[in-house]
Amino acid sequence: MEGADHLGLDISGKNFFSQIGLAVGAVAIDKRDPWPASQWAYFNVETLRKGEFGNVSLVQTKINHPMSGIDIKRCILKTINLEKQFKKIVHEAGTSEDNKSTALSRVMRLLRRTVMDLYVIGRCRHQNILHAHSVFLNEGNLMIAMPRFHVLQDLIEDYRQAVKNDPISMTIIAPIIRQLCQALDFLQKIGIIHRDVQPNNVLLTRNGTAKLCHFGQSKVLSSKKHFEECKTPVGKEEFMCAEKLCNLVAFGLENCRSYDYAADIWSLGVMILSMVSYFPNESHHRLHRNFALIMEEEQASFIWLTAEMVQLRARLLKSGGNELKSFLSDFLLNPNSQKRPVAEELINHPKLLSWCSDTIEKDKATIKKLFIDRVDFANKSKIQRDGMNFDFLECKDIPAEFYWNDDWKRHDSECFSVTIVKGYQQLINTEFRYFNPDQLLSPLFQLVESGSICFGDLIPIRALIDDMTFDLIRTGRVNTQRDGNSSIEKKYSPHLGCDVNEPSELVVRVGFGSLTEEEETALTGESFESY
Repeated sequence: MEGADHLGLDISGKNFFSQIGLAVGAVAIDKRDPWPASQWAYFNVETLRKGEFGNVSLVQTKINHPMSGIDIKRCILKTINLEKQFKKIVHEAGTSEDNKSTALSRVMRLLRRTVMDLYVIGRCRHQNILHAHSVFLNEGNLMIAMPRFHVLQDLIEDYRQAVKNDPISMTIIAPIIRQLCQALDFLQKIGIIHRDVQPNNVLLTRNGTAKLCHFGQSKVLSSKKHFEECKTPVGKEEFMCAEKLCNLVAFGLENCRSYDYAADIWSLGVMILSMVSYFPNESHHRLHRNFALIMEEEQASFIWLTAEMVQLRARLLKSGGNELKSFLSDFLLNPNSQKRPVAEELINHPKLLSWCSDTIEKDKATIKKLFIDRVDFANKSKIQRDGMNFDFLECKDIPAEFYWNDDWKRHDSECFSVTIVKGYQQLINTEFRYFNPDQLLSPLFQLVESGSICFGDLIPIRALIDDMTFDLIRTGRVNTQRDGNSSIEKKYSPHLGCDVNEPSELVVRVGFGSLTEEEETALTGESFESY
């Protein structure tokens, strides 16, 4: 790319965009529900939001269904101008060699943010996580087609006007938080921290399903080293815990504090405040935007902090009773991160469940009736009510042929082994199940950090392994007996821009794992539940 030569090959636009291209190619089409992966397939463009490096538009496209023919569908088309961001980094670096390392670091962060977002929306399958219809590149722009849902922040503002600034009831808030805990729990089991949980990054379907989105600030936490290095204070400042806020004003990395998944739990607590008192835009008795720091410095609880904030206490009481104040103070907004429950614990937390229905599906109906229909009963936004994988996952990323002869059942319950070798060195030797929360992200990420592969290789290798599991099941049609020695081997050439002295092909080998029949039977039940 023009203007980048003085910074060397590592920062060249060619290297940057080729890595992005690798990642995009691996998630271009959602096999469960194929949509066009070309800008020219989308028309009637209506720009909804526009920023310095991109825009969000409402568009239409033609979907060809084998049974019903051509159907006109609406969706969101998000445009991210990666080339403009890259050029800005290069321009600000100038010609000084002193700025070279800083520019390289910024480009790498941009690459990682982009790939992490693509990994989650393109590879992670969960009803409470946004999925992309299709992803493609167009003249330096990353284009992401995705379903159009309600933005939680917009619904909050509309509801506030409709009820004349009254607080939102916990019978509405808790079912939303409960679903978000399911999303965070899924990500945590993969080894991902979101780091930017806030109402603008939460979507709601017309039927009340909450979906977490915007994963560009997410980070992999798969080792002790990752936890120790998780210090960057990203996200919306008002939703940051004290651990992150301290890093905003810290002098030097050595004075920064590390944080973990508990930071996302604090953000959930602040999100409750955003629906009860409309923080940080309250009409009266405003909490300090950095109230988390005040609580930590004073070693004070949330109840103590709000002792003299009569209107806020009254709103909390009206929304969820005295139980809400203690729930926030003891758990979500506890200044001691070790005392905040993990997302898995919150899903079935007695206090949270006291405001919820006995099932998630009933929770969704409550959200729809009391919240969504209250502000947009007529669906003036013309948001699609039903769609593939909107409110529950309707199909899987497996070949259609697997449904014809029940191969999907074997694939669902099978344990696979994967070995990756480079030359005479074994890089990975592990076991996994296709529908478990992604057990492969951690070992693959370690390959990135070791320089064996580039960040752009992460998603393609994951997709290759998935395809090899399908091939392995196909071979079982001939030999119906499970052969622990059978395997499939393929070669993968890492991106040449990765930091290795002698880039060479990787040998990827996928075979059957060593779980016992009893263990497989137990895990099969879990796979159907989680999927």
